[in-house]
Amino acid sequence: MRVLVVDDEKNLSLVLKSLLQQSGFEVDVSNDPEQAKEMILGCDYQIILTDMVMPGMDGIELLKYCKLNRPRTPVILMTAYGSIDSVKQALRLGAFDYITKPFEKENLIGVLEKAGKSLEGDLQSLPREVFEGESSGSYDFKGVIRHQTKTLERELIQGALAQTENNVTKAASLLGLSRKGLQLKLKELGIR
Repeated sequence: MRVLVVDDEKNLSLVLKSLLQQSGFEVDVSNDPEQAKEMILGCDYQIILTDMVMPGMDGIELLKYCKLNRPRTPVILMTAYGSIDSVKQALRLGAFDYITKPFEKENLIGVLEKAGKSLEGDLQSLPREVFEGESSGSYDFKGVIRHQTKTLERELIQGALAQTENNVTKAASLLGLSRKGLQLKLKELGIR
């Protein structure tokens, strides 16, 4: 399983990389959230493990970015502060889980393994034809992926609208979009 670790603390990132590699994970590290965004688009990570508090872009903003661009990828947030409000917000926005620093190795590995198992469940939700009798290569994988992505995108936007009592400006801010960008997405997805 390939994991992206995003944390501005270089020493902690290296410790996490070593610890996760010893546990059998493939690990890439980014100490800059902007660089992490490029890495997320350029590689198919199975799990993203990110710090909550970083300069320039916090973990919540990176979570929103991940959910719009890689909606099925579990995002786990690490926090030393454990603010109940920020943890609740992260979970509402689709974070898979969170871990409070300092953490035990067993807890971290357990959360990552649980995230990995959630991906296995996603495979089971694909139509049976994907795995049986369609050896001609004619199955429309891109269509399935496009449909699943639109469904998750729709759910994320509807959740933001519900949370902001249908205030498009606030929902756009929550999702990290411009008001116009959200309005275009609403039209594209047939929401409202």
